Amino acid sequence: MASYIGTINDNYKIASAVEKKYLENAVNALMKRENPDSDFTKAIGCSIKDKNYIK
Repeated sequence: MASYIGTINDNYKIASAVEKKYLENAVNALMKRENPDSDFTKAIGCSIKDKNYIK
C-alpha cells in the first residue's frame, strides 16, 4: 500500500528554489509512524508503468 504518491518537491527545474519537499516530508512522517500531511501531489513528467500496462 502506498502512503504517498506524487512529485518529489515543488520545483522540478531549480533545486535551489525548492520550498516544499513533499517526498522527504512524507518519509519523515512515516518514519515517526504518522500519516504524511499530503498523501498525493500531481507529478510532472512521464508516469511509470508496470509490465502489464495496456494502453
